[in-house]
Amino acid sequence: MPFITSPLRRWRITALLLLILSAIVVTQVTAQQDSTVSDIVDFNPADIDAAWQDWQTRYVSADGAGDAPRVRVYGGVSPNSTVSEGQAYGMLMAAIFDDQTMFDGLWLFAADHLDRNGLMDWHIGRGGNALGTGGATDGDVDMALALVIACEKAQDGRWDSSENGLDYCQTATTLINAIWEHEIDKPGNQPAAGLNDNQGYELIPGDLFNLEADFPNGLVNLSYFSPAHFRVFAQFTDNPEWDEVISRQYDLADAAEQIPGNCSSLVPNWSTYDGQVQEVPWHGATSAYFGWDGGRYAWRVALDNFWYGDERADASLNKIGGFFASVGIGNVRSQYRLNGTRVDNYPTPYFLSMATAAIWGASDPIASDCGDARGTLLTTPQQAYDTIANLGHENYYNDSWRLLTMMLLTGYFQNPLADAETPVTPSPSTPEPTDPTPIPTDSVTSTTVPTNAPTSTQASNNPPVSGCDVNVSLQSEWNAGYTAQVNIRNRASTPISGWTLSLDLAPNVTLSNAWNVETSSQSGTVLIVGAGQNHYNGVIPARGVVSFGFQVSHSGSYSVPIVLNINGTSCSGTVINPPTAQPTSVQPTTIPVQPTTQPNTPVLPATTTPVAPVVTVGCTVTFSFSNTWNTGYTASVLVRNDGTTPIRDWSLNFNLGSDVTVSNSWGSGFQTQSGSIVTMRSTGNHYNAVIQPGQQIQLGFNASHNGNFSQPTGFALNSQTC
Repeated sequence: MPFITSPLRRWRITALLLLILSAIVVTQVTAQQDSTVSDIVDFNPADIDAAWQDWQTRYVSADGAGDAPRVRVYGGVSPNSTVSEGQAYGMLMAAIFDDQTMFDGLWLFAADHLDRNGLMDWHIGRGGNALGTGGATDGDVDMALALVIACEKAQDGRWDSSENGLDYCQTATTLINAIWEHEIDKPGNQPAAGLNDNQGYELIPGDLFNLEADFPNGLVNLSYFSPAHFRVFAQFTDNPEWDEVISRQYDLADAAEQIPGNCSSLVPNWSTYDGQVQEVPWHGATSAYFGWDGGRYAWRVALDNFWYGDERADASLNKIGGFFASVGIGNVRSQYRLNGTRVDNYPTPYFLSMATAAIWGASDPIASDCGDARGTLLTTPQQAYDTIANLGHENYYNDSWRLLTMMLLTGYFQNPLADAETPVTPSPSTPEPTDPTPIPTDSVTSTTVPTNAPTSTQASNNPPVSGCDVNVSLQSEWNAGYTAQVNIRNRASTPISGWTLSLDLAPNVTLSNAWNVETSSQSGTVLIVGAGQNHYNGVIPARGVVSFGFQVSHSGSYSVPIVLNINGTSCSGTVINPPTAQPTSVQPTTIPVQPTTQPNTPVLPATTTPVAPVVTVGCTVTFSFSNTWNTGYTASVLVRNDGTTPIRDWSLNFNLGSDVTVSNSWGSGFQTQSGSIVTMRSTGNHYNAVIQPGQQIQLGFNASHNGNFSQPTGFALNSQTC
């Protein structure tokens, strides 16, 4: 789909229309009249319906919600509790999909847990107790918009009067006014949560903050900034000062764009009232990233452009959407620094969806060469939508934002205060067949698509190595390239601090990029990669392992890489998964499960030193605490196959200790817990289902506890102790 702005019409999707179009057809409708975004994408209504049915089945429950018809959304901090943002997502979806019964039940649960200011406590345990008090502004504004949608539907007869006696219009007004009173920092000393000497109209993250004492430079989360919502609130409550809030937050986004080194125009998770990065204790250094919080800015501003065609929204999206279109949707990974380089090396539905919203929301995207961007636009809105539409279930946060983004790009999100006109009946269209010819990285690529790779060669001032193994494992192949994982094992009793590895790639093979290294370059056929001792992957523990990967292109014929040396010393080397006789013609599309440090999760930097691995005949498990806080921790588990044959369809068991519960996990197909025993398992086609000889895979999990915890014990892989 071209990056153009076409004449646009207002329309509404009715429940009847969805039923008629639930047959497998592909539809195209157009955006709202004032919009400057690209056209509504081609889509199959059955995909939207299936995602909605799956979402409500997985996350909406009457269990622990109280008297009927109350229901709650589980997920966020843990699968056994509710956060206000999730309750709000459910209300928005129920309102748009015309499930009035569910909508009433979700609001009644929220209303049972309002704080003294009339805003929902942000974190509610299974038993109904408040685990986190005070409102979270993102959840509050989404709930308020959902109530406005319900009000309009009840007023124009699309909904009957509430069977539970709810006055949607009055409730919406009350909630919007509470947000205005307690979560908008007016000039001067009101409200109590804000600063006493501020410019005014900044968006406070919640009503019970004490910015004067805790964040004297102010604290703003730009992913809570919802300009389309605020324009609706201004009209609904006849309060034009909401326009001041919109203008002020766009000013802060502009200021964030001017942060030194920000060539991407992305916004950080947390900002000061001057638009600079504000580090918060629950996010630490990741406060500066376009991360699990900040990413939502793209979606919320795209909604503003869709509903209102705002010039500032469009200008911001043209840069952010241009950045991600220049990265290519198939190369988008999780969390970005403002310099345009990725933080994590795995894709997630959430970040793919935020990139998709930005690409779609831009009327005239600007090609970017910042960080991972390639200087030319690689992805259209249609290609981006097709990518997320084809993703499967992950977890609450990823699934929520995938569905909300699909709803946005397909026109399900309509302005509740726009003039109603006759619904447009979309014309079915036949989808164009997918070209099986592999296209360079503007389509979803292999499981691990690399991060930025500096081209300079690291100076080899690193110490000599007294004993090492290097194993190269080909992860995926296609007719013009492959990706590989490399494990470097230090057999010595002392760490290797800083390393440089040389591999011979053979003629006609060219490095595309590499990940989990500090430097990479190619001289002739020789690939040289390395990491200094201050790099996160630069120290190989005594008898420990580090891993990195790379992607290459070739002319169609190639031989396996040859291990030359590390720090000038020859290492024993093996190649696992040698080239197949008939490489596949299309790059693989497996997307791994990811760690889920979600917004509102108080994760503090850890000080625990990783535990040295204990080698057995068949496997090695290295456990370390990645992050710890007073009621939980994030853990990393590295599992290595030390045998000579692949380990397939594996199951890892370990003892977590008493009163410790896994809240979510990643890297395995599924995870269960019985008492203190945790089982993580991967089988079948899961991307981690086979551990090749010498290969190391990474798993992880978040756990909650009552304040007492210890390192897990008894690791066993397929019943063999590691």
